[in-house]
Amino acid sequence: MDLSQAFEGFGEDYRHAGLKVIVTDNFGPKIKIKQEIACGVGGQLWDAAYLLAQYVCRMYPGSMSHLRVLELGAGCALPSIVSCIKGAQVTATDIPPVLALTQSNLALNAGLFVGTYTAQELDWTNASHRTALAGPYDIVLMSDLFYMPVSPNLESRRCTAIDPFRGDFSGN
Repeated sequence: MDLSQAFEGFGEDYRHAGLKVIVTDNFGPKIKIKQEIACGVGGQLWDAAYLLAQYVCRMYPGSMSHLRVLELGAGCALPSIVSCIKGAQVTATDIPPVLALTQSNLALNAGLFVGTYTAQELDWTNASHRTALAGPYDIVLMSDLFYMPVSPNLESRRCTAIDPFRGDFSGN
């Protein structure tokens, strides 16, 4: 299947669909972001992640070395990468197979990092995944988390509330 068919209906929101690697120096050092179409929507760098990374830079113009950051649904991991460059201790999360891409992008840019990172599987419907995230966190980053195509069982899905300041997780 060619890209025009694979992303039919995404319109102008998907500007970088044909690129396997995006390189940007808009955040200081040159960052490389791999995309993986086989991962679905989680395998692409969306505008919301780019804007969130810009927001992190504006909100924290200096060092983030004293901060613990959790990124939910990290995907290509650009906000996590920017936070690591600024010195934060980052936990980037996603579901398989997207997590492999998250790990790959973090490793690809690790030479730029002042901070540290871990990549961890997080399926919000799995209680053991939620409790494995050792909080508390100072910052929780998330962008484009709830994209879902129309689903007949949409009513049965539930969100999990996270209190990053206490590390509490609930299924309500």
